Amino acid sequence: MNDIINNIRNELEITLQELDSKIPSTQALNIAHNNWSFPGVSKQELINQTQELIDIIDANKECEIDESYTELLTDYLPRLQKLNALTIPNIWSNGNQAIPAFQITINYLSKSLTTALNKNHSAAMRDLLKKVRTLEARIKDLEPK
Repeated sequence: MNDIINNIRNELEITLQELDSKIPSTQALNIAHNNWSFPGVSKQELINQTQELIDIIDANKECEIDESYTELLTDYLPRLQKLNALTIPNIWSNGNQAIPAFQITINYLSKSLTTALNKNHSAAMRDLLKKVRTLEARIKDLEPK
């Protein structure tokens, strides 16, 4: 696994732990606080969203990241660290501000990861297609004429 992706994955594991420990209720925040300005999002939904990113990374362990995405993905490590240190501890008491910050960060990371990993899949598919065509040509040469 790419070092950058591995570091992001490790930080997302910390995110899971932080969400579980810093949000005391399983109820949606607007219900738990009886506050109309808080999003109707539960701790489990935030955990699931984070786990989906980890699952995407795990499903693409062997993929190498194109150099054009290295800088962008490297920049997500301090973003996730700030999210874990500053945003998640404020979700319970300031959900109306912390949830959008959390969601936007996680959504953009998801888009960046998916784009970086899919770009490599496209290149790999092209390479595999070339190999299959080469094998087809060789098989045709082996067939009796």
